[in-house]
Amino acid sequence: MSFTMRVKEELVGMRVEGTGKRQAEISGLLKGGGSLDISKEGMALTWESDKALYVRHLYSLIKAEEDILIQVQTVKGGKVAAGRRYKLIAPPQKKLIPFLCRLEIIDETGNPVRGVPRQLTASATGRNHFLRGLFLTRGSINNPEKNYYLEILLDAERLAWEVSEIMSFADLKVIRRKRRQYWVLSLNRVEDIHNFLINIGAHGALLDLESIRVIREMKGEVNRRVNWETANLDKTVKASMDQLDDIELLASRKGLKELPASLYEIARLRLKYPHLTLKELGMRAAPPLGKSGVNHRLRRIKQLAAKLRKDERGS
Repeated sequence: MSFTMRVKEELVGMRVEGTGKRQAEISGLLKGGGSLDISKEGMALTWESDKALYVRHLYSLIKAEEDILIQVQTVKGGKVAAGRRYKLIAPPQKKLIPFLCRLEIIDETGNPVRGVPRQLTASATGRNHFLRGLFLTRGSINNPEKNYYLEILLDAERLAWEVSEIMSFADLKVIRRKRRQYWVLSLNRVEDIHNFLINIGAHGALLDLESIRVIREMKGEVNRRVNWETANLDKTVKASMDQLDDIELLASRKGLKELPASLYEIARLRLKYPHLTLKELGMRAAPPLGKSGVNHRLRRIKQLAAKLRKDERGS
């Protein structure tokens, strides 16, 4: 199951209590996927989905608000959308137009309301339930194990602008852009996705997101530490090889016993323990040396080897 489906199944499984909450959520669902049909019989409402679960959810919300006639039809998908699709149809009837007015789908004159339902989204609770309905219809969220990304895909520019405004009320950093004929509202910061899931009530999905987030951050920290330690190890190995080259050059040209006692001791230890760090090397000296003491003596050996190479090139 995709993470989008995980979130949406959680949302439709929740009971929505209160007229204001139900109406805001119904409005979000219809704004995202509903259509109005005008005929000589009057105005009809159609809403379509490929998931029967979503249709049942909208059916239950509408029936809890208004006792209107609703038909549900199953249709076969065409070439573009294979599989079954489900249509919720409210045919022309006396109660439908007043109901759509309350949802701010149409105004008092019967014309469609193109933007956000202002009265239903006047409160934070209303905005959250409207966004929940809109997400159920037009939203998706990537698997957070791969990347953090949530989007809502809308047809109309005005609706996209106004939805981005109400999302901004919740301090969400919304990115708005055009993708072909659609308007895309997206969140790509994990903290914004976190807050959006809280606002729409997807608390189970939020726990999943946070668990994945913690694991990703732990893996990132482990990888950074491994990379850091690997880089340090590479640096240590290279330095050790350079030191061995210097010591072997001095040994082959002059003999190590010609070195001062302090340098002879550290040269002998480095030859015997080529893989030890400076700290570990110093612990084997007599008396033990600190890291800076070992580094100082190896630098003197490097200087002697460099001078010898220079003299040999000049001769």
